[in-house]
Amino acid sequence: MAKITTEEIFVAAHTVLREKGFEKVRLADVARQLGISHAALYKHFASKDDLFDSMIRQWLDEVDNCLLYTSDAADELDG
Repeated sequence: MAKITTEEIFVAAHTVLREKGFEKVRLADVARQLGISHAALYKHFASKDDLFDSMIRQWLDEVDNCLLYTSDAADELDG
């Protein structure tokens, strides 16, 4: 089996999150979505909170980068 990437885990977690809601999601559900054992998923994330915290941090980083790019572009126009 090919190595599972963090991005693939995030996509699977997002899918399960939409289906079940945060309170009902378990790492085993995400692992099942990926076709791996929940033990394999624990090698990447220690808990459900760890997984979703990482997803949120990635999203915030993406938003921050967009804002920085927009700010830089506005500065160049003002420039």
